[in-house]
Amino acid sequence: MNEDLVAWAQSRPQPLPAGQVPADGRMTPIELKIVREALGLSREQLAAALNVGLRSVDDWESGRRPIPDGVRDDVERIEAYTAQVADQLAAHLLEHAGPDPVFEVYDRDTDMPALDLPGAPLPPTARWWRAVAYRVAEDVPGLRIVEAPGRT
Repeated sequence: MNEDLVAWAQSRPQPLPAGQVPADGRMTPIELKIVREALGLSREQLAAALNVGLRSVDDWESGRRPIPDGVRDDVERIEAYTAQVADQLAAHLLEHAGPDPVFEVYDRDTDMPALDLPGAPLPPTARWWRAVAYRVAEDVPGLRIVEAPGRT
């Protein structure tokens, strides 16, 4: 590990000061934002997936309101589903794609083909699909990610 990185990590207080981490296991505002971004979701998409208003997500991420207890479980379900889709696609590519695997992603939601994803906790979006592609690339050596031609 880089010496500067080690020095920085060692300079951080452990454990964190009281009040920075909810004692009851609820997500912190930055945890929610990081997970949302890693899943390729906009605030609007996360709000729809959680069946709440955009204002709620904005308030949670800004720390204006505490994040309710069940949000962690709901977000973890979306994470698990995303990982499951990525794992299934990676397995398919490893078995069938040959030496030069390719994964198509989309620039806009309107470019996405209709995907029947039973049990999906949210409708697939172009941003989410790109997050899936990133996860697939971690498991498929040499995977090339390309932009699919736009639909007209």
